Amino acid sequence: MTKLILVRHGETEWNKDWRYQGQADLPLNKEGRRQALKLAKRLKEEKISAILSSDLKRAYQTANIIAKSHHLRVKKRTALREINYGVFEGLLLEEVKKRYKTILERWWDDPLSTRIPEGETLKEFKRRVSAVYVETTRRVVSTDPAGSDPKKTILIVAHGGSLRIIVACALGLKLPQIRRIRFDNAGISIIILDKARAVLTLMNDLSHLQQLFPPLL
Repeated sequence: MTKLILVRHGETEWNKDWRYQGQADLPLNKEGRRQALKLAKRLKEEKISAILSSDLKRAYQTANIIAKSHHLRVKKRTALREINYGVFEGLLLEEVKKRYKTILERWWDDPLSTRIPEGETLKEFKRRVSAVYVETTRRVVSTDPAGSDPKKTILIVAHGGSLRIIVACALGLKLPQIRRIRFDNAGISIIILDKARAVLTLMNDLSHLQQLFPPLL
């Protein structure tokens, strides 16, 4: 049995402003670093055997903060990058609607084959991210000669889009369905892999961030 812990990176300035970020390489902002420290505290007692991360700064910085207490080296995976939003990157949704209304409508209607100028299609995105998932889980989903699976915990730190792809691969979801899945900054999700079966046991948990926000009235 293997536990996959999926973590979305901490906040950046573009997350704060709700800008399309894609593969623009922004670092964590002050709040994002605080979120990463909260993640590290939450995951400190997990017996993590490997940490994989997107090579973009916001994910890699988050992963390194978590990795310190586990004395592990973070393994960068370019294929875990967020989808390439091309000309949308850096823009607010309202700006995209004004400048690229037709392209945006096509993207929402047919994301599998619509390419944002200078970007990539959802099919291309899935191809590269799913390759990392298959590589990571190959030894888990096949029965070993002894008939038992190694027990280990793998942490993957990436982006909302790439984590959606991983969940879709694990649970057999169709690509258009991933838009119904949400990953917030510093959210934790867990997938348990037991031979050929994958079970989602935790989704977008933010309980470790509670004290960062004012109490609900």
